[in-house]
Amino acid sequence: MLAALYAHYSEIDALRRTLAGVACAAVGLLIAVVFKMMTPLIKKRDVVGLVMLTAVFIAIGLVRLPLQMVLLVAIPFSLGITTLVRPADEGMNSSAKSDLDAHSDVRLDVAVCRWRRQFGRS
Repeated sequence: MLAALYAHYSEIDALRRTLAGVACAAVGLLIAVVFKMMTPLIKKRDVVGLVMLTAVFIAIGLVRLPLQMVLLVAIPFSLGITTLVRPADEGMNSSAKSDLDAHSDVRLDVAVCRWRRQFGRS
């Protein structure tokens, strides 16, 4: 439906300029999301994550492979490497796990209280 509308109104110069502006905004948002996702990988020095991020960027951005095909390969590959490289609960002892569980219980209680306050239920 959108393609039919665009085909019908594509000759309007204002529409073309508007869509060009929207495309620039989308690229800016994409770059912001990439940097936001990349920051924790750099802080933790996560080599596997950085390699996957770089490989996907090169495949889509520079080589111009289709997004769907790259993701169909990259997602299972990344999950497989992550499960092989990082053992379950890496570096967490039993006291750290219990602290993590306690904090998640507190967050759940706070969320429930906010929900009740917002919707007027006690």
